[in-house]
Amino acid sequence: MLRITVTIYNQDTFMRDVMSDDEFLTAEADLNQIPPTLITLLGLKKTEFLAEPIKIVTENSKCERIVVILLDNFGLFECVYYKPRFIITNVKAIVLLNSDNPFTKSVMTTIISGGAGGNSFNLFNYIVNNGLKAQLIGCSDDIELLGTAVNTTITKDDTETYVQAIKLLNRVDLLWMHFLDFERLYSTYNFQPPITTAQKLITRTDKWILTLHKQLKENSQLIVIGTHGKRNMEMGYDEHYKRLRGASVPIAVFIEK
Repeated sequence: MLRITVTIYNQDTFMRDVMSDDEFLTAEADLNQIPPTLITLLGLKKTEFLAEPIKIVTENSKCERIVVILLDNFGLFECVYYKPRFIITNVKAIVLLNSDNPFTKSVMTTIISGGAGGNSFNLFNYIVNNGLKAQLIGCSDDIELLGTAVNTTITKDDTETYVQAIKLLNRVDLLWMHFLDFERLYSTYNFQPPITTAQKLITRTDKWILTLHKQLKENSQLIVIGTHGKRNMEMGYDEHYKRLRGASVPIAVFIEK
């Protein structure tokens, strides 16, 4: 059993057991390195003004398709606290994403715009203009952030998102889906859901991700991106875990197929 220490920015550390015999990589990167990383993994040449891709992820690694799963209120801390079995046993690399604004809207905007801001770059347009297929599955707010006519599917809940993802899996080069139930869970319980309820939710989502991974064709990359949700909220943890969660940053978990 491998034990890894991850250092967070306020110098707190926490240990976690990784239920795997294989060592995996951890690194830090800027959030605006995600779009060039996706582009490079798909074998496309990035434009000059984009940041450099994340080397530990792209070095000697290309793929035919990418599935991105965006989770609100999910980060390194939640991986430790809830221990989603599939995610933590199949991860190739965990990247801590430096960001001045770790909330969902900013994270999505930064990735879609390549960190350039404005309309000078759009990740989905870039992929489509280079002869590949891209699809986004999410809520109406996501579609507004997308700012492009690329194929989109609006869903009302996570179950519908999952069903649509199964239908589209392996049919596009970049499939992006946004699960919303973590955000809704904390809102429903006035930001302090029962730990057992939250555990059931992450376990369910982890099993969905496992199923998606099983049905993915070979030479694919599955990436789970976690944000701090739509807004700052009280998570209901005790003081020790509050400090650790507060120090957490958005993450990208890379899983190969």
